[in-house]
Amino acid sequence: MIKILTIFMVSLLLVACSSLGGKKTSTRFYSISPIVKTIGNNPRLSLGIGPIRIPVLLRRPQIISRISNNELKVSEQHHWAGSLREDISQALIDNIASLSGTSNVEKFPWKRSFKPNYQVRVQIEKLDGQVGGNITLKARWWLRKGNAGKDFWSEQAVLQVTSKGDNYSHYVEAQSEAVFQLSKRIVQSFK
Repeated sequence: MIKILTIFMVSLLLVACSSLGGKKTSTRFYSISPIVKTIGNNPRLSLGIGPIRIPVLLRRPQIISRISNNELKVSEQHHWAGSLREDISQALIDNIASLSGTSNVEKFPWKRSFKPNYQVRVQIEKLDGQVGGNITLKARWWLRKGNAGKDFWSEQAVLQVTSKGDNYSHYVEAQSEAVFQLSKRIVQSFK
C-alpha cells in the first residue's frame, strides 16, 4: 500500500511540476545603436566624451517600460544585450563624432596625452516610455574646454520620440533615435 501511495504521489508531483512549467518563451536581446555612421572631416576638433551616467533603475539587464506615470514594467523576455550605459556611451560617441565631423574622439577615461578641445559629460535621468507609444529621454550635459576643471556650459533636454510599432524592437529603435536627438543637441552647444 505504501509503495502504491508513493508511486501515486510521485506521479502527482510530476504532473504538477510539468503543468507549472507552461509554455517556455525565449529571451530576446537588444542594443541601443548609433544613427549616424559616416564621419566628416574636421581633424582639428578633438572631443572627450564622458563620464556618462544613467539612473539605478536602468542598470539592470531587463528592459524597462512604463505602464503609467507611476507604474513600470520590467520585461523578463526582453533584455539588453550588454550594459545599457555602455551602449548609450558608444551611441553618443559615434553620433557626436559623425555630427561634429571628427574622428578624434575618446571615451572617458582617456589617456593623459589626449588633450580634447571639449569634454562632454552626460547624465541620463530618464529613458523609458510605453511600448508602442512615446519614448522620453531626459538628460543633462556639461561642457568643458580641454581638461579644465570648470564647466562653461550646461543644458538640459527632454526629448520625445514616437515608436514606429508596438513591439520591443521598435521601442529600442525609438530609444536609439532619442539618443541621436540628444547627440544633435549636444553638438549644437559647442559648434
